[in-house]
Amino acid sequence: MHVVLEALKKSGKINTEDLQFLHEHGQPYVGARLPAGVKQRKGGQCLDVADQLEEDGHGKYVRGFALTPANRLMGHAWNSRDGRLVIDASWAGPQDCFYFGIPGRRYEAFLSRISRPFMVSSFMPWRF
Repeated sequence: MHVVLEALKKSGKINTEDLQFLHEHGQPYVGARLPAGVKQRKGGQCLDVADQLEEDGHGKYVRGFALTPANRLMGHAWNSRDGRLVIDASWAGPQDCFYFGIPGRRYEAFLSRISRPFMVSSFMPWRF
């Protein structure tokens, strides 16, 4: 099982059915440095940043969970051009994080519900 899914399971904040659904419909992503042409954006605004990056042609919107180097699990949104590498302009150091999510917005309501206990607010630090 992917490290993010293990962390979700251990958190006790997600039920077995939701975890299974995420496992079946989601996929792991590899954290990476920002590609050329993508600038760092304001932290704590991942949903808006991912929307804007998709609109600007910097990959498909992905929503799911990220695990920081400090083992902090968070609901998060990012982008990916290839379905593998992360484009995450709302966090510093995305290359050091683990990601698991569902591309697109088909399951947005589901992801919004299950990620609520893991969402970071805009006033919290976004450098890990």
